Amino acid sequence: MKEISVFKKYNSIGILGGTFNPIHNGHLMLAQRTRQQFPDIEKVIIMPNNKPAYKGNNEIISPSERINMIKLAAKDYDYIEVSDIEIRRGGVTYSYDTLMQIKEINPEIKIFFIVGADSLFTIDKWYRYNDFLSMCTLLVARRRSDYKDMLGYANKLKKRNSNLNIEFIDSPEMDISSSAIRKFLSGYNIKDNEEKKARIEKYLDKRVPFTVKEYILNNYIYLKQ
Repeated sequence: MKEISVFKKYNSIGILGGTFNPIHNGHLMLAQRTRQQFPDIEKVIIMPNNKPAYKGNNEIISPSERINMIKLAAKDYDYIEVSDIEIRRGGVTYSYDTLMQIKEINPEIKIFFIVGADSLFTIDKWYRYNDFLSMCTLLVARRRSDYKDMLGYANKLKKRNSNLNIEFIDSPEMDISSSAIRKFLSGYNIKDNEEKKARIEKYLDKRVPFTVKEYILNNYIYLKQ
């Protein structure tokens, strides 16, 4: 199976997980900066989850649509691969289960798990978070506005677990979010006039890759029917 070959053929990977509903330029910038700052990482694996454990599922589009957009966004980056391992596993997605599954496939693989700044402050609420953190190095996108607080919280986690590895990614802060993209698009109808369609295109051009923009518009993703 494809995912098995992905996890078997690399010695060191970065995992960027999430709903990717939709994937946007901020995700790709984070993957790029991760690879630049941690050259031991052979590939960044973008891994859409099935049902997120810690957020609502009402606005999540189908797995196939999310994967299609991720593949379109990633196709020009040779250091990015896409895995649907969490979607194929089904059920509620827990990162602990994912790392256990990957370690069963390749016990020697080194895993760098990439998260945004907000996730650092809630990671001790994740399912079996200590066991999860023992299987990876946590890479956190650094946010300059509260970097001091982030360092303090990271040290607090390290005191609880002396084997914990946490590093920070120096990535520019981008004012882009999947929820904001969905909210903007939901205000428009697929039958809107050309002026409104031009407004949508201008908005998306600044936030998602061209291929993802075309997919959203051609398939009326998030737009009112």
